[in-house]
Amino acid sequence: MRLYVQLKSALAIALANALPRINFFNRLRWRILRYGGAEVARSQIWAPIDVRPFGCLHNLKIGEGTFINVGFRCGAPDGVEVVIGKNCAIGPRVSIETVNHNVLWTEAEKWGGRPRSVVIGDRVWIGSGAIILPGVIIGNDSVIAAGSVVNKSFPEKSIVGGVPGKLIRHNISR
Repeated sequence: MRLYVQLKSALAIALANALPRINFFNRLRWRILRYGGAEVARSQIWAPIDVRPFGCLHNLKIGEGTFINVGFRCGAPDGVEVVIGKNCAIGPRVSIETVNHNVLWTEAEKWGGRPRSVVIGDRVWIGSGAIILPGVIIGNDSVIAAGSVVNKSFPEKSIVGGVPGKLIRHNISR
């Protein structure tokens, strides 16, 4: 059964990535991703995207109205979820990582793996090339600057930037 799920997920990613980046194909793209197991509401996803490992699309949840630009990449192995809220804007080449490893290699654990879920709130804007690391929760109405490496959680209405990501401003208003 597991092999069937992996093949279904791999096929869905391949088909979704093969469709041109034209709005006409967008509805078909998120329906294909749904078939592969992802929970994708009506959103706009520009291919190519990379969800690893194969067979784990069911751990990806994308809210309604969210825009995901080209080159999106995330790790979503069993045991963790990548949750992206409603009306988010995710720039090109954004990476969401859910697995880290030990600093030192040991015979017993090898590199070991410590998977942790990532949750992106509603109406979050993530700039181009940002990297979100395992266990991070980003609150609603926040902005992550381009090129930032976010290694800890931030509350809603935050502006975060830098390497590592630091709080630049809190309680932003529109």
